[in-house]
This record gives sequence, C-alpha cells and structure tokens, in this order.
Amino acid sequence: MKPAIPPRVLCVDDEPNLLAGLANTLRRRFDVATARSGPEALDLIARSNPFDVIVCDYRMPAMDGAEFLRRARDVASGAVPVLLTGHATLEGAIAAVNEGRVFRILLKPCPPEILIGAIDEAVSQGRAPSIERKRFEEEIEGLSGELQEAARLATAGRLASGFGHEINNMVAVLDGTIAGIRDASGSGAQLDPEDIAALAHVRRHLATHGRNLMRLGRPQRAGSASADLGRCIADAVSMLRETGPLKRATVVVDVPPGPTQVGLAETPLEQILLNLIKNASEAVQTVRTRVPTIRVAVAVDTVTGVASCSVSDDGVGITPDRMDRLFEPYQTTKQAGSGTGLGLFVVRHIVESVGGTVSATSRENLGSTFTFTLPVATTPEG
Repeated sequence: MKPAIPPRVLCVDDEPNLLAGLANTLRRRFDVATARSGPEALDLIARSNPFDVIVCDYRMPAMDGAEFLRRARDVASGAVPVLLTGHATLEGAIAAVNEGRVFRILLKPCPPEILIGAIDEAVSQGRAPSIERKRFEEEIEGLSGELQEAARLATAGRLASGFGHEINNMVAVLDGTIAGIRDASGSGAQLDPEDIAALAHVRRHLATHGRNLMRLGRPQRAGSASADLGRCIADAVSMLRETGPLKRATVVVDVPPGPTQVGLAETPLEQILLNLIKNASEAVQTVRTRVPTIRVAVAVDTVTGVASCSVSDDGVGITPDRMDRLFEPYQTTKQAGSGTGLGLFVVRHIVESVGGTVSATSRENLGSTFTFTLPVATTPEG
C-alpha cells in the first residue's frame, strides 16, 4: 500500500526567521514551500505542483496579503487560504475575506497546535469538493455506457425535430407538384419539366433525411474499432445542414486527402463531431453583422500516430469563469429544456476512453476552438 501523500502548504511571510520557524513546525505533517513576498509566491505557484493550503501574512511589502490571495485565487483556485497576521484590523479582515476568500484568520504569535489544526481543517475543506467530484465521476464511469447512449439519443431527438421540419417542407413541395401533375393529366397536357425536377428534388432530400435518421438511431456496432474521421466530419456537417443549425454559417472543412482512419468507432466519433459542431453553430447564432464561419480542420502526426481535429467558430466566445468547468457534467449556458449539460462531459469521456485528449481555447466576442486528438488506427476497418 502506497503511503499517503502529505498535503502541500505554501507559507508566505516577509520575516525570514518567522518563515523558517513556520516551515520547521509544519514539515512534520505537511509538504511545505516558502516565499518571502506575494510576487515570489505567485511565481512559485505558477511553476510548481498545486498547493492545498496557502498560509500568508497580511502586511507585506509590494503586495499585501489580501491582494496576494486575490491574485492567487486566479491561478491556484484549489488552494484554501489562511491568513496569519500580527496586524489585524477590521478593514484588513474584511479585505482578506472579500478579496482573498480566507478560510481562517489567525493572530501572531499562533500556538503550533492551533495553526496545525487550522491547516488540517483547511485541507479537509479544500479536498471535500474534489472527493465528492471524484465519487460522482466514479459513479458516472460505472454508468458510462448508459450515459453515452442517453446523450446520443438526446442529440438525436433534437436533430430529429429539425428533420421533421425539413420533411414538412418537402411535403409542401410534393403537394404542389402533385396538384400540377393532376391538373396536367386531367387536361391531357404534357407534364411540366419543372414538376419532374421538383419530384427529383423531393426524392433526393427524403432519401438524405432517411439515411440520416437511420444513422442517428443506430446503436454502436459490436467490434467496430475504427472510422474514417474525414467521412464522419462530412456526414456530421451534412446532417446539421439538413436540420438547420448550419444554414446561416459558412463551414470550411480542411482534411487530408484520402481516409484518416482513427481508433474510435463511427457512432461515438459522430457523436463527438455533432456535439462540437452544433455547439459552434449555437455560438454564432447571435452574429448579425456578417456571415459567421465555422472551421473544422484535421491534422495527422505520422511520427506520434495521432490525429487531431479542431472545431473553431468566430462567435461569442466563452467567459473565463466557465473555461475551467467546460467538461464537467451539467455545465451549460443554454436555456432550460434545450440541453442536458452533458455534451462536453460525454465528449471528454469518449475521447479519453481510447487514449485521446480534448481541450478548448476561447476569447470573448472573438470565438472558440475545441480540439480533440485520437490515435490513428493501425489497420483500416474493412
């Protein structure tokens, strides 16, 4: 059995003797690092493993404790702050709570047992959400197949309503054409070539809708281990065009010539693409001053045997506070009833289940890019 990893604690104080004393006291129970100023501590946070707890002084040169903890929260959101100060004032305490979100305020000199007890409580406080999240994700993992299928059917249901709308349009065209043919037949006139062309048009569209609906409804084929990424992109774009989401956008697809066979079955691969491309279409819906663009690009690294696919849009972008939680379950900005909040969580699960990765970058009002990687299949699917 592996020994438990001690919690990591960062101590920040501009008094070197006090800092050394803190480190000596805490090293019996914790993995301790020290810094003598706010800027030095921020640099240490940026280039080291995450900390569980940050213990800092309030009155320090260059940057006081409240300001340091406020900045630290942006780069070390999982660390629980504890303020240890000999200069406590009401204003300082309020600033520490409001700006630094401190868990405890302790006064110098602080007995070791009280300090250690406060840090233990802070560790428990910080780890509780992650423990709950881990337990939740383990439960989700146990239901991964059911969850993936439920998310796929939810996507299918939303797209099917678009197919229904398009089929109704085709029925309207068909009704008008039948009326024209009936009139021509009753008067003995020749069929109008436009009526024949309209019938052919309706036939093509109904056949396309039928194929797409069959694709949405099919379960994953047993033993299917690979799929052509380029072909799945073309199918997903075609499906979303037919159902409406992509009608206002210019879609640019950039894929290598020939098949790009990846180590993932066709059904889950299409599920990934439908989620990401549909999300991109929703991100550009409010763009009115220009025709929005969605770009789907594929690159293959033959050295590492990895294929990457990016889906980019020039839409509204994603706010910074949402970026860290994008791939967590039930994270959505859509109106109630219009999404499950599981799309990106399922995307991450599918990709990571075959050894791939998924990431996102975004700038508000400039757009977003979602990129996933998959291993290239060793042998094409026959």
